[in-house]
Amino acid sequence: DVTGLAKADGHPVRSTFPKEGGILDSGCWAVSKASQKLEEAHVFIDYMSQPEIQALMSRKVGTAPTVKRELTGLSDDEFAAVSSDIDPVVPRYDLYQNRSDWLNQKWTELIVG
Repeated sequence: DVTGLAKADGHPVRSTFPKEGGILDSGCWAVSKASQKLEEAHVFIDYMSQPEIQALMSRKVGTAPTVKRELTGLSDDEFAAVSSDIDPVVPRYDLYQNRSDWLNQKWTELIVG
């Protein structure tokens, strides 16, 4: 995560994972229906999904790997810097679809006051 990168630059910060588990958050790659480069997009996604590339991303960008830990070759310290063996807390993404009006209202109340 960005905290690890800031720490590597000498900033007095640290990243921690709660004993209950970290929040499962993941980015994703998607191919637009309108893409004119479908084959190239698939090649890119296949490349980025390789265990050795996921390990490189963990080491250089500070992201958690999307493949199984055992496949990455990350040391215990490297893995602990970007992820955790504790089962993650999975956000209720279904609420974004099923309760979007309520979520938007609550978010507005929190921000506006």
